[in-house]
Amino acid sequence: MKNVNINSAREVEKVKRYLNLLDIYYQLDDAIKEQGPVVTTENGKQSFVKTHPAIDAKNKINTALLSLEKTFTFIDSDQDDDGL
Repeated sequence: MKNVNINSAREVEKVKRYLNLLDIYYQLDDAIKEQGPVVTTENGKQSFVKTHPAIDAKNKINTALLSLEKTFTFIDSDQDDDGL
């Protein structure tokens, strides 16, 4: 927050959305760690193995995070590419 204009409702909202997506991303990561990257799905008498659905969700969230990062207007333009 120290690198964005906290007087701009738009910038503050973007930071909040970014943090929310980041929280969800790590929750999905925890679910994958608990259940494994591959899950067995049962449909009646059939069962099949597939990748954990959270992996696809994490990829979508990662794309959203990267897109959102590009829209931030930072106060200090002399910072490194990683925002530190």
